[in-house]
Amino acid sequence: MQTSRFEVRLTPAQKDELKAAAAAERLTMSGYVLALIKSAVNRQPFLTREEINALDLNREQLRRAGINLNTLLRELQAYNRGSSRRAPTEEHFAEVKADLDAALGQIRAWLQTKV
Repeated sequence: MQTSRFEVRLTPAQKDELKAAAAAERLTMSGYVLALIKSAVNRQPFLTREEINALDLNREQLRRAGINLNTLLRELQAYNRGSSRRAPTEEHFAEVKADLDAALGQIRAWLQTKV
């Protein structure tokens, strides 16, 4: 595949900033600029390693809250069937709701920075 050149004029400070950002992502300057251009053309966010790690932590937080919610719903179902004498408390549901709200709030805030 034949490639072509594309030149951009930068101040020394801009070049240093670009070089540092590319190094942080373990990319060459050309690779970093190409990733940014593809991101803009495809209207998809360019995610840094730090952002990917943060999203992964949020995903894990949502997964755990989902497991907790599923457990509470099973306990409630068992109580309603009469196979359990103890129903989950409102406090248990409030804790799971708080966990979900926190994780979704972090994701919402992150998405607002990308729009």
